[in-house]
Amino acid sequence: MRWRIVMPVAGLVLGLGASSLRADEVLEAAKKEKARREALQKKKARPAARTAAKGPAPVLSNRDLSKVGRASLSEATALGDVPKPSDGSAVHERDELYRNKIRDAEQRVVSARQKVEDLKAQLAEYRRQAANIANPQVRLDADRKGRETEAEIPKAEQAVSDAEAEVQRVREEARRANVTPGALR
Repeated sequence: MRWRIVMPVAGLVLGLGASSLRADEVLEAAKKEKARREALQKKKARPAARTAAKGPAPVLSNRDLSKVGRASLSEATALGDVPKPSDGSAVHERDELYRNKIRDAEQRVVSARQKVEDLKAQLAEYRRQAANIANPQVRLDADRKGRETEAEIPKAEQAVSDAEAEVQRVREEARRANVTPGALR
């Protein structure tokens, strides 16, 4: 009977002691957070003072930007297979080249997907024949053809994945070659 009284009292005493520890920890964390925020405010104020001392930012003209653009284009052509456009016809030819590459790659995706669908349809037909035909020899032949077709489906699905990756690779190549985005639609 004494335990019934002692245990809740002991729990209450321990709980109050733990809550005072938690309060101290919360107070300590709040002080650290306040100091961190003040330090952050001081850091934000410093760059503004520095930029005011330096003066206004430099002004770039279109001529300055065109110099930078030409340098980056020449660097890009030096690094990769990017055709260097000299006039509008070269840009048009480059756009047409990538448009055709993407069209061909997308056509390969469509034909690979069609092959997968055809194989699945053949497999369904062979399974139907194996289940419904009474002649055991024809049934075995349909079952064998079904297993062969079923083995070809993963290869055809891999071909679809490869073709889709090729489309993405050509699109990325076109992007790096600075092809006009509208030309690829």
